[in-house]
Amino acid sequence: MRGMKKSRKLKLDKKYKPFPTNDGDEIYANGIFNFNISRILKQIKAGKLDVEEEQINVNEWFKTHCRGSVNEEHLPMVDIKKPVLQAEIRPGMFEIIDGNHRMENKIECF
Repeated sequence: MRGMKKSRKLKLDKKYKPFPTNDGDEIYANGIFNFNISRILKQIKAGKLDVEEEQINVNEWFKTHCRGSVNEEHLPMVDIKKPVLQAEIRPGMFEIIDGNHRMENKIECF
């Protein structure tokens, strides 16, 4: 992964203030972290968020990430051309924070 070449040390930004959450924003909660999917997608589209794009092998991804199930009735309506968003939850461990239905639609998980 290209991001692994960057410094892994977190730096505290004492001036950091999270974006406010608006009614209707899609939020992905993971432990103490709340990812505002709506805001992230807007920031990416506006070119204000530096992201790395990469292709992943869905079969390999599911070997280490297969958990639970998704709403199968929603699967036919999923746009699989839209990329999924992953966040590094801990060093080397990425979780899908937006796009679980798109991943599920690409391969059946056992």
